[in-house]
Amino acid sequence: MPSHSSDKLQSLDVGCFAPLKEAYGIEVMRSIQNGIHYIDKKNFLDLYRESRKALSSKNICSRFAASGLVSLDPQRVLDKLTIKNITPPDTAYGPADIEWTAKTPYTTTEVQRQMELIKQLI
Repeated sequence: MPSHSSDKLQSLDVGCFAPLKEAYGIEVMRSIQNGIHYIDKKNFLDLYRESRKALSSKNICSRFAASGLVSLDPQRVLDKLTIKNITPPDTAYGPADIEWTAKTPYTTTEVQRQMELIKQLI
């Protein structure tokens, strides 16, 4: 799965469980306002029973339809993704590459390149 795409490809996380989490939070706040400051198993089940109304079949179906995953529309899914092209770094080191700027390397290739440049500077 491409990075930073789970919100688009995992529709239940955003379209269903996020509203459930929000509804449960509201129920917890109501309990706190009513003087309940500790949630045991019984309290949890009571609060969850009220908040699970956010998990309606209409909500679930509409979220999957909006994502383009059901019924499958690959172009709609791809349009929602931001894909970065990653080009491999140059492997040839010339005199113009001697200038080095400090930055955090993210790949082993970048680490190797920085080591080579530092060696050339020394």
